[in-house]
Amino acid sequence: MGLSVNIVTTVVGQLESAFICADFCTFNDYAVIYNDLFQVQPNANYVFVGATTAHPNNHFGTSPAISATQVVAILYHQEFPALPIIALNDMALPLGGKFDLNLTWTSGSHAQHSRGFAVDVRGNGGPNSIPRDLAVQNRFEQLCAQAARSWCCTKASA
Repeated sequence: MGLSVNIVTTVVGQLESAFICADFCTFNDYAVIYNDLFQVQPNANYVFVGATTAHPNNHFGTSPAISATQVVAILYHQEFPALPIIALNDMALPLGGKFDLNLTWTSGSHAQHSRGFAVDVRGNGGPNSIPRDLAVQNRFEQLCAQAARSWCCTKASA
């Protein structure tokens, strides 16, 4: 009969170690992750921005969130073909959990990114930004709301 070990973690998105002793002692490493996050794939309707040296992979999300993001990008590009495609900034880190924006392991303004449901789209006037035009911004928000409603319905029925 083996040794039963229960580990309770409180922080998702990091690697941890357990020191276990019975007849002998050993360290066991394990990852505390959300296992339903996937890396967003490149697409002709958006570009990626926001990667840093500390976090080169910051475009992970759940399948429904990724699908909704892709739908919004396609519809936006179809309605505004003369405008640049959108820039996707921070989403979630590969393991999920706290989005360590400032390398302090506090989420701050990026707390909603921990689970892979949130997507930042550039709107600051930089390259591939949603223009600072109220009509375009309002339409983009409508497209996001429509995609979110379909995502919520998909999620609820799953």
